[in-house]
Amino acid sequence: MNCAKSQQWLPMLADCLLTPEQQSQLEAHLAQCPSCRKEAQTYQQIAEHCCHLSQVEIPEDFYGRLAQRLRAECRQPEVKTWHWQTPLLISSVSAAAAFLAVWLIHPPHLPVMPEAPKSLLADIATHSPVAKLAPLLNPRPAAPEHPAVLTEAKGSGLPEMS
Repeated sequence: MNCAKSQQWLPMLADCLLTPEQQSQLEAHLAQCPSCRKEAQTYQQIAEHCCHLSQVEIPEDFYGRLAQRLRAECRQPEVKTWHWQTPLLISSVSAAAAFLAVWLIHPPHLPVMPEAPKSLLADIATHSPVAKLAPLLNPRPAAPEHPAVLTEAKGSGLPEMS
């Protein structure tokens, strides 16, 4: 047996709730383990002190008074402190719904950017300073679909990439 299992069984030992087999296993562990033995002594002392407690008498009208107090507590109305929040919530939701409806019916007109011609894009790709530095910055060979970049690199005096 290990200490974790012993810790689970110690309260049951003090209350005499273990089977004879469990009790013999626990006692064998307690004979070998000083920390668990000390814990068992603590449980035993608590059980002995509980046996010496005197019985407290409950007054005859205790349960009647308890039931009366519980009924009185259940009848008390709830106190709401947020009456001002309900109209504010309703007006906020209404304003949001109105804004959304107007936006869906009349969407905002955004300016449309014209598409750049492909010749302009090719010109930028071949004559930009970044395109001339691309072979130095990127050690991988350029993709075959960009022959303009490779041609410019060859003409610029930069080392060719193979």
